[in-house]
Amino acid sequence: MGLSNLLGQINLLSIVNLLANIGIIGYAAKLIRKGFPSNYEHLHISASQGGAVFIPPNITCQQSFSIQLSNAGQANIYIARAYFQSKQRVWWTLWLWNRDTNLRVHPRSDRIADKDNAFELKFPNSQPSLFTDYETLIRPGHNNRQTTWLALEEPIEQRFIDGRKCGVFYIEYATSNKQGIHRIGI
Repeated sequence: MGLSNLLGQINLLSIVNLLANIGIIGYAAKLIRKGFPSNYEHLHISASQGGAVFIPPNITCQQSFSIQLSNAGQANIYIARAYFQSKQRVWWTLWLWNRDTNLRVHPRSDRIADKDNAFELKFPNSQPSLFTDYETLIRPGHNNRQTTWLALEEPIEQRFIDGRKCGVFYIEYATSNKQGIHRIGI
């Protein structure tokens, strides 16, 4: 009787130890994914102050933040989704937590609940017969640009954009030989 209880306790301790090790490995993998995103080297991104934009149903916002994407590679880049978080990682938290930036995004902008309430970005100039408003295709060459924007409550100064103090821009992409999430601070 005593031996079977001892074996039961050993098995329970082994299971608990195994689960703890899996949790530690998962935590380490999350740190690695945050620290080393799978950026695509041929995707060029620039940001600037935008102008007046329209938000459905009938809102015209006078301030916006414009993001231009171009493809400097030899293969097409398919953008499945793009979103923006007005938060920045800070080094003193080991890049695990974010802090809010001073960017005041319009409250009627689309949010994504499963992406920590990031703001969904649209590509209104993509081909409507092939893509939804949230996806696009960028062909090779700097003349083939796609532009997206984010409506703001207040204008943003270009020095904040140039200093990359507005937030983080994420792009879920795929090419003929690579896919991943491109992450860049803006």
